[in-house]
Amino acid sequence: MATSVKYFGANGWLIDLSSIRILVDPWLTGDLTFDPGGWLVRGILKEKFDPPENIDLILLTQGLSDHSHRETLKLFDLNTPILGSDSASKLAKEIGFRNVEIIKPNSQLQFQNIQIEATKGAPVPAPENGYIIRSSSSSIYIEPH
Repeated sequence: MATSVKYFGANGWLIDLSSIRILVDPWLTGDLTFDPGGWLVRGILKEKFDPPENIDLILLTQGLSDHSHRETLKLFDLNTPILGSDSASKLAKEIGFRNVEIIKPNSQLQFQNIQIEATKGAPVPAPENGYIIRSSSSSIYIEPH
């Protein structure tokens, strides 16, 4: 099966790899704000995206708002598996996701028929994650910075 990707802007991607649908760092609706609040920095989507259907995994590289957007994550079924960095996994658990797994750099795991390896990502301020995602027929690397 061919690999396909769809870009949602900012850091968001939908990856179809070996019949697995992986949503990466989605920001699909609402404004994007960072601490200390929207009065300092506010991102506005040029277009709102409908949440993609049949997501097998949400993969989060960081816990920052432009990677783990609370309003967007709340659009998904809380049983959707989440895999992410320490900070992203903490946020997903706060939202109420039930199947959250932390993956640290230099670790790897099997998810259905694909392998996911975490790499050391950007220090923002603590190092977050990049990912190598492999199937039997192709691979893709994601590092948002």
